[in-house]
Amino acid sequence: MRREAIWVAIAAAVAGVLVNPRVLPAGSITGTYYFLGIGNDPGFQGDNDMVKDALAKYLPWKDAKEEQIKLLDNVKGSDIIKEIEAFHARVKSDDVFIFYYGGHSTLYEDDNSDEPAAHKDEEGIGIPGHWVRDDQLAADKVFGCFPECSTIITIFNTCFGGGFIGGSSDLDRDKIKNKHNLLFMSSAPETGLCGDFRYFPGVLSDALAEGIGDGDKQIHASEWAKITKRLWKERLSRDMVVGDFLDANHNATVAAIPEPLTLLGLLPGVSMLAWYLRRRAERSLR
Repeated sequence: MRREAIWVAIAAAVAGVLVNPRVLPAGSITGTYYFLGIGNDPGFQGDNDMVKDALAKYLPWKDAKEEQIKLLDNVKGSDIIKEIEAFHARVKSDDVFIFYYGGHSTLYEDDNSDEPAAHKDEEGIGIPGHWVRDDQLAADKVFGCFPECSTIITIFNTCFGGGFIGGSSDLDRDKIKNKHNLLFMSSAPETGLCGDFRYFPGVLSDALAEGIGDGDKQIHASEWAKITKRLWKERLSRDMVVGDFLDANHNATVAAIPEPLTLLGLLPGVSMLAWYLRRRAERSLR
């Protein structure tokens, strides 16, 4: 009887897996997700929690460790660099690092001639008097220092945000986009203001929800950016900037909900075990 019970238990587990075979969706990232959210100036400080909560619906952060997620307000430019650098030792190859900045920005004269001729300005983020330039963020010791093959997703909810790419020393410079899987999103172009910034976190969240609505339970980062851009235009008639430099051969799924063995999936096996136990009880009464 004991041997039969063991086989029935095995059959129960197998039956559950057959009903719910996708323990982890194909193509999803198996590494760890990290999030650094910065909300500068009062109007943007609520963005951090909104974006984190939006992503938490779809990313495997249920049991996230404290070092995976960091939210900060009113951060000087030099400290933004330090906070990014602090993630260098944590992020490994195949991990995902998501950087979100919501706040004011500023413009500088292009002093190293790296910007396109049509737009001769450098952009900066931080707080007044303590800015960090786009070239500084893209330096070897900052975004350029993450492990090779890691995925970097940068989201700027700020005026002139689109200008953080496009220059030869910007975030999309060859050394970064050839070494990493890079996705860039900005709620405003390099010459535009972002007057509706408070709606952007909701659009990011809605784009994820729409993307996984087809039942696949996952969405590629490129698709997430495309949907976000479309919704931003449809709802607020605003143009956003997307820089998609993701390696087509690399896993870059940003919303993959693991599908562990569920109670529903176990029902056939549980039913089989219940049937067996009932049969044994009936025989013992004969």
